[in-house]
Amino acid sequence: MKPSTFLIALLLVTSTAFSQSTYDRSGRLTKHRVVSDKVRFVALAATSIILNGVGDALNANPNTKSAGHIFNACSIGTLVATPFVVNYNKRKWYIYALSYGFIRAGIFDPAYNISRKLPYNYTGTSNVWDRFWKQNGGRNVFDMSLFLTVGIAIPLNEL
Repeated sequence: MKPSTFLIALLLVTSTAFSQSTYDRSGRLTKHRVVSDKVRFVALAATSIILNGVGDALNANPNTKSAGHIFNACSIGTLVATPFVVNYNKRKWYIYALSYGFIRAGIFDPAYNISRKLPYNYTGTSNVWDRFWKQNGGRNVFDMSLFLTVGIAIPLNEL
């Protein structure tokens, strides 16, 4: 899949995270939340993490470095834009951080590996995280889906 096609698909998926405006009987403009803030946070965090994984993978190849920088900039832009899209509960900041960490543990490496045309569960040798997985039998679908499930369940249940 071309990076531009992947970016367009991600933008289409995240476009559902915004609200719709309608007019009520008195003619006032009201906003109806199509998606709750919890789901919006999870979608934007996952989008940012996937964009970052793709950007890091493209940065590993000298021929695609400029596209990698664009993907990483989009990842950071997504994170910077979240306060404008999500109504955060500032007292529960640790739940957002914990959720982001679990989602990142579940989907960053597969996004990186697939973008580099490696097996999704490939485990390298240079990264501390990869060395941890090498010592513990390698990364598998169960581990990644467990991290992702916990990362999604935390904000849906705790916020």
